[in-house]
Amino acid sequence: MDSQTRERVLARIDENRERILNLVRDLVRLPSCDGQEKNAQMLVADSFREFGLKPEVWEPRAEELRDHPAYIEVPWGYKGRPNVVARLKGTGGGRSLIVNGHIDVVSPEPTSAWTYPPWNAELIGDKIYG
Repeated sequence: MDSQTRERVLARIDENRERILNLVRDLVRLPSCDGQEKNAQMLVADSFREFGLKPEVWEPRAEELRDHPAYIEVPWGYKGRPNVVARLKGTGGGRSLIVNGHIDVVSPEPTSAWTYPPWNAELIGDKIYG
């Protein structure tokens, strides 16, 4: 990335700092352990809409994935566990940027071991705890 593009990206992040912080905190507050990802994914889809994007939301179907060479059978299945994608089309023939996230988390147990409650998303200084 050239320095001019880098500066534009960083400026855009600075302009949206509060919005980004609020989104991250809202996501941390939503329990999204295996099988509980739907609410967090819907928040992501809503956030994409707020940014002017048109998200696609779908649940993977194992029967459609089985023939793919990288497919691995998962015991928990895909029902109620949607994926969310949104695209922002560029204006030229330049390079592309892909942002990828992973929404589910491991169990926070034992919660007594946490300094801050895992689902509170406490902002202390410049760090979010949760």
